[in-house]
Amino acid sequence: MEGSSILTTLSAGTAVSVLGYTDGWYSVSVNGGRGWVGQQFVSNGAAKTGKVWSSYQTYMTEYPSSGPTASVPAPKPPVYDPNFLSRVKGYILLQVQEHGEAWYVDPVSQKRAYMKDGAVAYQMMRSYGLGITDADLNKLPKMNTTAEIINASSICASNSLANRLKGRILLQIQQHGEAYYVYPKNCRMIYMKDGAAAYEIMRYLGLGITNADLDRVEVK
Repeated sequence: MEGSSILTTLSAGTAVSVLGYTDGWYSVSVNGGRGWVGQQFVSNGAAKTGKVWSSYQTYMTEYPSSGPTASVPAPKPPVYDPNFLSRVKGYILLQVQEHGEAWYVDPVSQKRAYMKDGAVAYQMMRSYGLGITDADLNKLPKMNTTAEIINASSICASNSLANRLKGRILLQIQQHGEAYYVYPKNCRMIYMKDGAAAYEIMRYLGLGITNADLDRVEVK
Protein backbone atom coordinates (compact mmCIF):
# COMPACT_ATOMS: atom_id res chain seq x y z
CA MET A 1 0.00 0.00 0.00
CA GLU A 2 1.08 3.61 -0.59
CA GLY A 3 3.32 4.95 2.13
CA SER A 4 3.93 1.53 3.64
CA SER A 5 7.18 -0.38 4.06
CA ILE A 6 8.12 -4.05 4.09
CA LEU A 7 8.46 -5.29 7.67
CA THR A 8 9.32 -8.91 6.93
CA THR A 9 8.84 -11.65 4.36
CA LEU A 10 7.13 -14.98 4.92
CA SER A 11 7.91 -18.27 3.24
CA ALA A 12 5.26 -20.06 1.20
CA GLY A 13 2.83 -22.00 3.36
CA THR A 14 3.32 -19.87 6.48
CA ALA A 15 0.14 -19.74 8.59
CA VAL A 16 -1.10 -16.27 9.53
CA SER A 17 -4.14 -14.92 11.36
CA VAL A 18 -6.42 -13.02 8.98
CA LEU A 19 -7.97 -9.93 10.56
CA GLY A 20 -9.89 -8.78 7.52
CA TYR A 21 -9.91 -7.74 3.88
CA THR A 22 -10.25 -4.55 1.84
CA ASP A 23 -9.35 -3.33 -1.63
CA GLY A 24 -7.45 -6.48 -2.62
CA TRP A 25 -5.38 -6.63 0.57
CA TYR A 26 -5.57 -8.88 3.63
CA SER A 27 -4.79 -7.53 7.08
CA VAL A 28 -2.86 -10.28 8.85
CA SER A 29 -1.24 -10.90 12.21
CA VAL A 30 1.88 -13.05 12.68
CA ASN A 31 4.35 -13.32 15.56
CA GLY A 32 2.66 -10.46 17.37
CA GLY A 33 3.00 -8.05 14.43
CA ARG A 34 0.31 -6.76 12.07
CA GLY A 35 0.61 -5.96 8.40
CA TRP A 36 -0.85 -6.29 4.91
CA VAL A 37 -0.53 -9.04 2.30
CA GLY A 38 -1.74 -8.78 -1.29
CA GLN A 39 -4.63 -11.11 -2.07
CA GLN A 40 -2.59 -12.92 -4.74
CA PHE A 41 -0.32 -14.26 -2.00
CA VAL A 42 -3.04 -15.66 0.26
CA SER A 43 -5.10 -18.82 -0.21
CA ASN A 44 -8.64 -18.32 -1.47
CA GLY A 45 -10.20 -19.53 1.77
CA ALA A 46 -8.65 -16.73 3.79
CA ALA A 47 -11.38 -14.17 3.07
CA LYS A 48 -13.92 -16.40 4.76
CA THR A 49 -12.13 -16.18 8.11
CA GLY A 50 -11.78 -12.40 8.39
CA LYS A 51 -13.83 -9.23 8.44
CA VAL A 52 -14.47 -7.32 5.20
CA TRP A 53 -13.99 -3.54 5.40
CA SER A 54 -15.63 -1.33 2.78
CA SER A 55 -12.45 0.69 2.37
CA TYR A 56 -8.95 1.14 3.71
CA GLN A 57 -10.08 4.27 5.56
CA THR A 58 -12.74 2.23 7.36
CA TYR A 59 -10.00 -0.15 8.50
CA MET A 60 -7.82 2.73 9.73
CA THR A 61 -10.72 4.06 11.78
CA GLU A 62 -11.00 0.72 13.56
CA TYR A 63 -7.24 0.08 13.78
CA PRO A 64 -5.51 3.48 13.92
CA SER A 65 -1.80 3.35 13.18
CA SER A 66 0.68 4.35 15.86
CA GLY A 67 3.50 4.66 13.34
CA PRO A 68 6.03 2.20 11.94
CA THR A 69 6.91 -0.75 14.13
CA ALA A 70 10.00 -2.90 14.21
CA SER A 71 10.20 -5.83 11.86
CA VAL A 72 9.37 -9.19 13.40
CA PRO A 73 11.41 -11.93 11.70
CA ALA A 74 9.36 -14.88 10.53
CA PRO A 75 10.37 -18.15 12.22
CA LYS A 76 12.76 -20.17 10.13
CA PRO A 77 11.94 -23.81 9.44
CA PRO A 78 14.33 -26.24 11.15
CA VAL A 79 17.22 -27.52 9.07
CA TYR A 80 17.90 -31.24 9.30
CA ASP A 81 21.55 -31.64 8.34
CA PRO A 82 22.24 -35.11 6.84
CA ASN A 83 25.85 -35.03 8.03
CA PHE A 84 24.79 -34.30 11.60
CA LEU A 85 22.07 -36.97 11.49
CA SER A 86 24.56 -39.57 10.28
CA ARG A 87 26.64 -38.91 13.41
CA VAL A 88 23.82 -39.25 15.93
CA LYS A 89 21.54 -41.89 14.38
CA GLY A 90 21.14 -44.96 16.55
CA TYR A 91 22.18 -43.12 19.70
CA ILE A 92 20.20 -42.16 22.75
CA LEU A 93 20.47 -38.38 23.07
CA LEU A 94 20.27 -36.92 26.57
CA GLN A 95 18.87 -33.40 26.83
CA VAL A 96 21.51 -32.03 29.21
CA GLN A 97 20.17 -28.46 29.23
CA GLU A 98 16.82 -29.66 30.57
CA HIS A 99 16.28 -32.69 32.83
CA GLY A 100 18.23 -35.35 30.95
CA GLU A 101 15.27 -36.41 28.80
CA ALA A 102 16.24 -39.35 26.58
CA TRP A 103 15.57 -39.49 22.83
CA TYR A 104 16.26 -42.49 20.60
CA VAL A 105 17.28 -41.59 17.04
CA ASP A 106 15.88 -44.32 14.80
CA PRO A 107 18.66 -45.20 12.31
CA VAL A 108 16.12 -45.93 9.57
CA SER A 109 14.00 -42.76 9.62
CA GLN A 110 16.70 -40.66 11.34
CA LYS A 111 13.95 -39.16 13.49
CA ARG A 112 13.90 -39.08 17.29
CA ALA A 113 11.42 -40.65 19.67
CA TYR A 114 11.09 -39.71 23.34
CA MET A 115 12.02 -42.55 25.70
CA LYS A 116 10.20 -41.46 28.84
CA ASP A 117 10.75 -44.53 31.02
CA GLY A 118 11.10 -48.31 31.07
CA ALA A 119 7.56 -48.92 29.86
CA VAL A 120 8.13 -46.70 26.84
CA ALA A 121 11.53 -48.30 26.26
CA TYR A 122 9.84 -51.71 26.12
CA GLN A 123 7.37 -50.46 23.51
CA MET A 124 10.22 -48.97 21.52
CA MET A 125 12.07 -52.28 21.61
CA ARG A 126 9.08 -53.85 19.88
CA SER A 127 8.30 -50.94 17.57
CA TYR A 128 11.84 -50.32 16.33
CA GLY A 129 13.17 -53.85 16.75
CA LEU A 130 14.60 -55.70 13.76
CA GLY A 131 14.26 -59.47 13.64
CA ILE A 132 17.53 -61.36 13.33
CA THR A 133 18.39 -65.05 12.96
CA ASP A 134 20.55 -66.90 15.45
CA ALA A 135 23.22 -67.35 12.77
CA ASP A 136 23.52 -63.62 12.12
CA LEU A 137 23.28 -62.77 15.81
CA ASN A 138 26.26 -65.00 16.50
CA LYS A 139 28.34 -62.86 14.15
CA LEU A 140 28.00 -59.89 16.48
CA PRO A 141 30.23 -59.71 19.57
CA LYS A 142 28.15 -59.58 22.74
CA MET A 143 29.17 -57.56 25.78
CA ASN A 144 27.85 -58.47 29.22
CA THR A 145 27.83 -55.09 30.97
CA THR A 146 27.58 -51.43 30.07
CA ALA A 147 31.05 -50.80 31.49
CA GLU A 148 32.44 -53.55 29.26
CA ILE A 149 30.77 -52.31 26.09
CA ILE A 150 31.59 -48.65 26.58
CA ASN A 151 35.29 -49.44 26.97
CA ALA A 152 35.52 -51.99 24.15
CA SER A 153 37.36 -51.29 20.92
CA SER A 154 35.45 -50.63 17.73
CA ILE A 155 34.78 -53.39 15.22
CA CYS A 156 32.78 -51.20 12.83
CA ALA A 157 35.51 -51.28 10.19
CA SER A 158 36.14 -55.03 10.41
CA ASN A 159 32.62 -56.44 10.86
CA SER A 160 30.38 -55.37 7.97
CA LEU A 161 27.22 -56.87 9.48
CA ALA A 162 27.75 -55.12 12.80
CA ASN A 163 28.48 -51.85 11.00
CA ARG A 164 25.26 -52.17 9.01
CA LEU A 165 23.24 -52.83 12.17
CA LYS A 166 24.83 -50.25 14.47
CA GLY A 167 22.28 -48.34 16.49
CA ARG A 168 19.57 -50.91 15.80
CA ILE A 169 17.53 -52.86 18.34
CA LEU A 170 17.66 -56.54 17.36
CA LEU A 171 15.07 -59.18 18.24
CA GLN A 172 16.14 -62.83 18.35
CA ILE A 173 13.15 -64.20 16.42
CA GLN A 174 14.27 -67.84 16.42
CA GLN A 175 14.20 -67.90 20.21
CA HIS A 176 11.89 -65.85 22.43
CA GLY A 177 12.32 -62.39 20.92
CA GLU A 178 15.23 -61.43 23.17
CA ALA A 179 16.30 -57.83 22.54
CA TYR A 180 19.82 -56.54 21.91
CA TYR A 181 21.13 -53.05 21.27
CA VAL A 182 24.06 -52.52 18.89
CA TYR A 183 26.07 -49.65 20.34
CA PRO A 184 26.82 -47.36 17.35
CA LYS A 185 30.14 -46.15 18.72
CA ASN A 186 31.86 -49.54 18.43
CA CYS A 187 29.26 -51.85 16.80
CA ARG A 188 29.17 -54.26 19.72
CA MET A 189 25.87 -55.44 21.18
CA ILE A 190 24.42 -55.84 24.65
CA TYR A 191 21.40 -57.82 25.86
CA MET A 192 18.39 -55.94 27.23
CA LYS A 193 16.20 -58.32 29.24
CA ASP A 194 13.23 -55.96 29.61
CA GLY A 195 12.08 -52.37 29.30
CA ALA A 196 13.64 -51.25 32.57
CA ALA A 197 17.00 -52.71 31.56
CA ALA A 198 16.72 -51.16 28.10
CA TYR A 199 16.03 -47.76 29.62
CA GLU A 200 19.02 -47.92 31.96
CA ILE A 201 21.42 -49.41 29.39
CA MET A 202 20.56 -47.03 26.58
CA ARG A 203 20.69 -44.00 28.88
CA TYR A 204 24.10 -45.10 30.17
CA LEU A 205 25.37 -45.33 26.61
CA GLY A 206 23.70 -42.06 25.59
CA LEU A 207 25.21 -38.84 24.31
CA GLY A 208 24.61 -35.48 25.93
CA ILE A 209 23.17 -32.93 23.51
CA THR A 210 22.23 -29.25 23.66
CA ASN A 211 18.72 -28.06 22.93
CA ALA A 212 19.95 -26.34 19.77
CA ASP A 213 21.49 -29.52 18.40
CA LEU A 214 18.51 -31.62 19.46
CA ASP A 215 16.29 -29.36 17.37
CA ARG A 216 18.32 -30.46 14.35
CA VAL A 217 16.77 -33.93 14.69
CA GLU A 218 13.15 -34.19 13.59
CA VAL A 219 10.64 -35.63 16.05
CA LYS A 220 9.05 -38.85 14.82
